[in-house]
Amino acid sequence: SPEKPATDALTLRYLNKASEYEKSGELRKSLQMLEIVSSLRPDDKEMINKIQRLKARVNALSLDHFNKGVSYYNSNSMAAARKEFILALFYAPGHREALDNLKNRLDGGDYLSYEVKKGDTP
Repeated sequence: SPEKPATDALTLRYLNKASEYEKSGELRKSLQMLEIVSSLRPDDKEMINKIQRLKARVNALSLDHFNKGVSYYNSNSMAAARKEFILALFYAPGHREALDNLKNRLDGGDYLSYEVKKGDTP
């Protein structure tokens, strides 16, 4: 059928993009490309396994950043903790504990506030 070659070409394009993203460390983008391929080839068990392995890597990275964030928070390094919690959310946007820490524990109190006064700037 004429749809088959088109689907194969599309699949190959997304597989190549997935590979490029994975090599450059953009694992979430790679995962998106693989999920598109999986929708084009829903019976492809190898693709399903590849997606599961990549999801596990992404989740492990999220957990690693979350744990670093907790460690930084406990050592009172708030800016570093904030960065790690944001990275945890980057890898796993649904990470509730990372979000809770950002919203409820890191209220921005570690930032200095300064009101510009007349004469501060030329």
